[in-house]
Amino acid sequence: MLIHLSESMIREGECKRYEAPIGFSSFKCKAGMYKVVDAKPVLVDVTNKGNMKYHLDVQMDCALRMPCARCLKLIDVPFQIETDVDVDLKQTEQGRVDDLDEQTYIQGYHFDVDEFIRSELFLNMPMRVLCKEDCEGIGSRYGTDPEDGECEGRPLDFRMAAIQKIFDEANR
Repeated sequence: MLIHLSESMIREGECKRYEAPIGFSSFKCKAGMYKVVDAKPVLVDVTNKGNMKYHLDVQMDCALRMPCARCLKLIDVPFQIETDVDVDLKQTEQGRVDDLDEQTYIQGYHFDVDEFIRSELFLNMPMRVLCKEDCEGIGSRYGTDPEDGECEGRPLDFRMAAIQKIFDEANR
């Protein structure tokens, strides 16, 4: 969703609230593509600070369905982000680059809510996702999660035989 900031240019100090649905169903980054689940509308408060300067308060609440780093089970990772940003519409794009303030979510007089949310999700991405702190991960013997109880009484998975051979040699 694009918010036209010039709608708030009428009076200095004026504040206007916008509710915007998240306009994408999946989030793609170098680590992978994750489904957006349990997304609530994004709240954006735009305050006119005068002289074509604005203060934006943004609140978002959603979750991304991500795999556990150890067992690969899909879990919903919540993101509750409250942030604010100051925007100067008089500043040129080159001026923003020179100030190391590349605001890709500002296009002319428009604030791109989805682009802002993508950048915030990227900045708040966890280094490692675990379904629980003591997750044992995938077992080296059968190639499944040992907590599922599917390993008991089961023959060794032939695809895991080479890995089991390495473990056996290391334990000698």
